Amino acid sequence: MAEPSPNRGTGPPRAGPQMEAREQVVVGLLLSVAGSLLGTWVGKSVYGSPELNLLAAILGALVPAMLPQVLPKGRSRPLIVVVVVVVAVLVTYTTVTTANFAESSAATFPIPPGVSAPDAGAPGIEVTPDPVVCAGVGSCGLVIIRSTGSEALRVDAIEFADPGEERFSFDDRCADQTLVPAAECSFEVMLTAADPEGAGVAELLINQNLPGGPTSVTLRGEVPAGPGIVVTPNPVVCAGLGSCGSVTIRSTGFEALRVDAIEFADPGEERFSFDDRCANQTLAPAATSAPAAECSFEVTYERAGPQGSAETELLINQNLPGGPTSVTLRGEVPAGPGIVVTPNPVVCAGLGSCGSVTIRSTGFEALRVDAIEFADPGEERFSFDDRCANQTLAPAATSAPAAECSFEVTYERAGPQGSAETELLINQNLPGGPTRVVLRGSA
Repeated sequence: MAEPSPNRGTGPPRAGPQMEAREQVVVGLLLSVAGSLLGTWVGKSVYGSPELNLLAAILGALVPAMLPQVLPKGRSRPLIVVVVVVVAVLVTYTTVTTANFAESSAATFPIPPGVSAPDAGAPGIEVTPDPVVCAGVGSCGLVIIRSTGSEALRVDAIEFADPGEERFSFDDRCADQTLVPAAECSFEVMLTAADPEGAGVAELLINQNLPGGPTSVTLRGEVPAGPGIVVTPNPVVCAGLGSCGSVTIRSTGFEALRVDAIEFADPGEERFSFDDRCANQTLAPAATSAPAAECSFEVTYERAGPQGSAETELLINQNLPGGPTSVTLRGEVPAGPGIVVTPNPVVCAGLGSCGSVTIRSTGFEALRVDAIEFADPGEERFSFDDRCANQTLAPAATSAPAAECSFEVTYERAGPQGSAETELLINQNLPGGPTRVVLRGSA
């Protein structure tokens, strides 16, 4: 009987060198495809052109293929590296370009001659207000840039058309920002010095990624030759009993503004009240004061009318021709429960706390706040605490100041473009469904 061969065993046969080499090539190809896709993403993130995106894809495929542990060693290795890189780039190019056509998005890579580019969307921009009117030296308010297209809006430098412009200034919060569709960004404009005639005009240029050059915004400074006045807000809307907030009187002219008595047009008015901090005050001329001299006082909605609402007129006597400045006060208390959420939208300027969101009861009946939740159950970029969930806030008509509750929102993680937007739903006992609060984060 023949003796068994000593080389025979019971375990599985070992793979030969050729099989190991094939496995290395497959793994190397997968790593190169992954590297190529990563390189493409990096290229798009820095807004490279299609040509630069293709170069990034090639470099991304080349890096893993060049690692000594990835592909087989030997004289044929350089050829294998070239083949793997070419195949990986072709896979990436085909996959990404097919997705561009399917989604009608801008072409990531150069399109071959004779082939029409995908019918891509485009970025869009809306700037409000335009023109920006500055009623006196100091803040002219916020200018809002809104992304209105189907592609991200890239805001680059913001600058004056005249590099020597010194009468106006602005902050750079919106420069070098990327706004996803429907996102917005705001920055403040200031009138720092008025012309001798009390007026000034300048042009602000917002450079962006739209064809046709920068977006132009007109700035106008208007300073009256004598005293001037601006009162904000007007009308003053009181959403429930209690404080209606501050009313600000601002001097906007070349001469001092003298504020005399502040009074109701109806001497018997008892539904509203205000403090007298600004009465008998003289505010410096706006043309010599930056920021413009101003004074604020608080208005309170004390008692609702029979239908839950009330309206009256406040008169600010001053030294302008034409009589007192009239300010309308409106108190609005819903017959049932009512709700006001502030701020809305909630704007998070960077990762971390976005501040407090306040829910206020504004109706004649108690406001019951039930669950607070994201509209998207999978939302992970934002978070909030549950201090206000399952709370009942007293009716505003019987509570002065109005009952309210606050909770904190946190921006945890930025989106792919450095910004994110989601919607928070506050379920309550009002008809019409939950109250929606927009959360916007920019990193």
